[in-house]
This record gives sequence, structure tokens and C-alpha cells, in this order.
Amino acid sequence: MSAVKDLYTGEIISWVVSKTNDNPLVMKTIKAAIEANPGVTLILHSDRSFQYTSKEYVREVSKAGITRSMSRVGRCIDNAPMESFWSHFKDEYYYDHTFITYEELVSGIAGYINYYNNERYQWKLKSLTPAECRNQAAFTYLIVYLTGVTPYHVCAFIFPMNEGRSVLKKLKTDRWKQKH
Repeated sequence: MSAVKDLYTGEIISWVVSKTNDNPLVMKTIKAAIEANPGVTLILHSDRSFQYTSKEYVREVSKAGITRSMSRVGRCIDNAPMESFWSHFKDEYYYDHTFITYEELVSGIAGYINYYNNERYQWKLKSLTPAECRNQAAFTYLIVYLTGVTPYHVCAFIFPMNEGRSVLKKLKTDRWKQKH
């Protein structure tokens, strides 16, 4: 499985499952990210595995106008957000399930990513889901565009602190595990 995560919202914007870990897997994932975000200039942080250092990857990413970013050897800070997602995915879903067919695996992954993007609250997003964060960012942009009010002035209005979000996060995570 290969995935691309939006570092602002925490949302998984593209993902591809394959039976092999190779360049086509990575290229399909990047193509899906570009198609899902037309007109956006991407900065792609990755680890130093062979797919991300290959000539094909460098050529295709450069052709698409994507800026590549890799940490030095032994300093994996750029890829930490993606590693965090993989950790959550394994702990909250993968280790608790047995898959009989490849199709079951793909379907289960799709369900988890939908849950992760739309229902799983995240502490760093002030207990919002990635989709809620994206929607509020778009709303903030719209307010600023229409009114000329700076984001600083609208933050209190748009990002209210809701009591009990951490409790809801735990309940939804437990509910996900019970349903799946």
C-alpha cells in the first residue's frame, strides 16, 4: 500500500493497494494525488526507499512540477507524519482483522481511510477530523476573501474549542473496532 497525506489537514488524499511494492505502485499513488488536487503545487516528503530515489520517480515527479523532499540518512523527520498514519492504521485496524481475499483487504482499507478522514478526531487538529479541518480552512479562506478580515480575527469564530471531543474520539475509535 502506498498513500499520500495532506500535512495541513492530516487527510489521506490518495492511496493505492498493490500486490507488489514497486515503482508503478508509487507512481499510481502520486498520479491519484495530482488528479485529486488539480492546480495545487505539491511538496512531496518521502523516505529514502528505492522507489523514491529511482530515476523514473525523479523524472515523473519533476515533470509534474512536484518538489521532492527527503531528509538526510538517519534523520526521518520529513516522513514522520506518514509513519504516524501507518502506525494508527496498523493498531486501529490491520492487526485486528484477518483477510481471506485481496478484495476484502482493499475494501477494509477503503473503509478505514474513510473513517480516518471523516470520523477520527485528531489532537493536532484541535480535535477535528481531517475533513472538518479542510472544510473550516476553506470557510476561513472564503470569509477572508469576501470580507477582507484577516484569519487571526476569525479564528475564535471558526475554531471553537468543543468540550468532550477527546471522549468522542475514544468512543468513535472503539465503535470502529466493534463494527469492523
